[in-house]
Amino acid sequence: ISGTLMGIEVLSELWITREVWMGFDIGQRFSKYEKDHGQLSTNDKNDVSNSDLKWKLGYKYLPLGFFYGPQIDGYVGYGRFSYGLGTVPADKFVTATFQGLLIGGRGSMPVGGGFRLFLEPQFMLWSAYDQKTLVYGPADSATHYGIRFGANYTYTTNISIDVSYGISASTAKFDSSNMEYTHREGY
Repeated sequence: ISGTLMGIEVLSELWITREVWMGFDIGQRFSKYEKDHGQLSTNDKNDVSNSDLKWKLGYKYLPLGFFYGPQIDGYVGYGRFSYGLGTVPADKFVTATFQGLLIGGRGSMPVGGGFRLFLEPQFMLWSAYDQKTLVYGPADSATHYGIRFGANYTYTTNISIDVSYGISASTAKFDSSNMEYTHREGY
């Protein structure tokens, strides 16, 4: 099943020192996915309500020594990604949550006129997988990765506007039943 997601995301950062920062990101997306290919045993549509939550503690490295030049960030934290599909056991649709230690980085480069280009990859290590209704059984392994790239415009000293594209993917593997649950979204 697939479809177009609509939603909102709020990204925030609190600077502790010139190099150390904390971040809190929260997002919520809604949609109605429809059958993309294959056969479904019930309805060809499914309501979707996806959300994510990230707490980050990061360090900013300034290669040229000043804040308005190139920047390289690294961070660790906690990530929680929930994929809220309507539960349909016959089609193996289930609300699932991936959570765990989040590790990521961000690089940005000024291009002039208050604009910056950026790239932000992230990975979740030692992630846990949970199902709202037990459909697959316990997962043998779970992974998550994401990457986002785009441009940033500094509107005022403490407000910026981002235009970006990102891909997020979470996968749980069930070796005992040779099954795999994967959820991917572009945003």
